[in-house]
Amino acid sequence: MVKGFTSTHLSTRQFFLATIVFMSSLLLTLYTNLKRELLTLCHAGGLSLRRYSPVLYVHSNVQKRTDVQFLEYISSAWEEEWRRNILTYQEAPCTHMVNKKGADFSETFLTFVKRIKEYNTSEHSYSQPNKAVSYFVYRMGSTEVKVVIEPLVGFFRHPYALCPPAGKAKVSVLDLSYIIFRGMPIDLFRSMYPGRKYLFDLGINGPDRSLAWFDRAYHASGIDFDEIWAWDVRQFDPTMFWNNVPESIYSKIHLINVRVGDNVTHVGHPFQIIKSIFQKGDYVALKLDIDSPGFEQVLADHVLQDEELHDKIADFYYEKHFGAPGFPHHGLAAHGSPQDMSSVMEFFTALRKRGIRTHYWV
Repeated sequence: MVKGFTSTHLSTRQFFLATIVFMSSLLLTLYTNLKRELLTLCHAGGLSLRRYSPVLYVHSNVQKRTDVQFLEYISSAWEEEWRRNILTYQEAPCTHMVNKKGADFSETFLTFVKRIKEYNTSEHSYSQPNKAVSYFVYRMGSTEVKVVIEPLVGFFRHPYALCPPAGKAKVSVLDLSYIIFRGMPIDLFRSMYPGRKYLFDLGINGPDRSLAWFDRAYHASGIDFDEIWAWDVRQFDPTMFWNNVPESIYSKIHLINVRVGDNVTHVGHPFQIIKSIFQKGDYVALKLDIDSPGFEQVLADHVLQDEELHDKIADFYYEKHFGAPGFPHHGLAAHGSPQDMSSVMEFFTALRKRGIRTHYWV
């Protein structure tokens, strides 16, 4: 019997109602206190509780998604030239980036990137790619749409990163401004991906590196992630990590502070998590940079081979290591390495032809 109440004071119906109210209040208090304690413990251990918290997430497919079908990948004239001649061009990449044709293509491409970033609501800017810009073709309902992407040319980086043409300033090899990560008008993006927006970052290297870049770049383009799944084998000090996580994504991060496993069928593997949470209309961006080139390639090969991932991963950011003259950054031989520029061209083209918008990360 609830203290303070007797059957002489209340009817049976009122008594049970009062009991239900009291017990509900008690359970809510216990749950709140327990969750607070668990959050404290998880943050102290560098973990995230949100995946396991008994909160009902309502999937955000408020806007009905028009059926989307990937049709084909069209490489630009510039990219086609490099593909046809890659075995020759990779022997002297800078020569073919700084000659008149290469310089003209570079300027045309960078002018296009600047224009769509300044006028990112103009559908015409995206739907009329030039000879320097590659693109994907999709069918949405009865309409075909184009989604542009940077071409696979040169060192697969910013055209001015290593050998700029005469009169052009050299940029950092880590410059990411050339990446077209939302190659369509924002309204089209929202129609294509009306659901939840996910970032899977494999190899974050700290709380304020790639996580912060993706947050800033996507937000500036009108896209905010709903959840961010972050892996890194480096053991972060929990206080340092959470004190330096950008406030805009603090409540969105699932930190998995362990090595990405090689068992791709394990329930905790990134690829299995993508498959388990993905629903039609969701957007998934995957970045792979765990500073272990051999294992990275194993994971990237799985992305290529696993057809179940092809319609789930929209954008894939990956740095495939290679050796080439004038490119010492990966520590591979400039000549004769099996991992040369032609291997990058072949692998990235294969991913793009499967409908995955694959970008060369740095």
